[in-house]
Amino acid sequence: MTTPVRKSDILQKNANLTLVIVGFLLIGIGNSFEVEIFKIELGRLIAEVGGLVLVVGLLHWLYESTMRRQLFREIVESVVGAGEVSASGICDFKIPSREIDYRELIEKSERLWIGEHYSTKIFEDYVDSFAERHGSGKPTLLLQLLPGSAGDIYLKEAIPSSGVDERKIARIRQICGKGLTIRWHKLVLRYSFVMTDTSIWVRFYRNSEGYSVVPAIRVSEGSNLYEFFSKDIDELLNGCVDD
Repeated sequence: MTTPVRKSDILQKNANLTLVIVGFLLIGIGNSFEVEIFKIELGRLIAEVGGLVLVVGLLHWLYESTMRRQLFREIVESVVGAGEVSASGICDFKIPSREIDYRELIEKSERLWIGEHYSTKIFEDYVDSFAERHGSGKPTLLLQLLPGSAGDIYLKEAIPSSGVDERKIARIRQICGKGLTIRWHKLVLRYSFVMTDTSIWVRFYRNSEGYSVVPAIRVSEGSNLYEFFSKDIDELLNGCVDD
């Protein structure tokens, strides 16, 4: 398939060729006579101007043949890459994840699904927001690791300080009251989440041992990532047992 010749390329080549030709002509003209006006050697001046035009034309040609194409390629790669990230649905990012402010989501979202292993920090940090939420009749669904399940036993063996704490669960029930529904999962989650109808905050876990800050991303409704996480969470919910 023949690559079409762009009009801009033709114009650019013509401009470079014109500069080179003009440069040579001025050099030739300047060297063809000797006239001095007000102690200025006119022929020499014209030749030097011609040399300057010639150098400019050559440098411009070198730039067009090398640097401009590379610069254009880098700009395209940057724009396309940013477009792909935008299309993925990622609309926010936090590191560390503890900097996320869930207040507005808790108070205003009609749907609020929270998935955790054993952490109850979001409930402890937003007691007033959950009180306002449930005071206005908005329900909350918590997907929590089932005490004594294979996932719970595995985490306790891997991280002795982890595992489901019944006292913390009781505290969550106290904070949320009748607005809370708990469904128990039995899996070691790859990520925790806070899901609403318009977005999902996904907080990742580390594969290595030890404690460290972890990142979180927010994906918006209608995107491929939202659909991926939404489907995954629905399937997790289907495997849960009732409270």
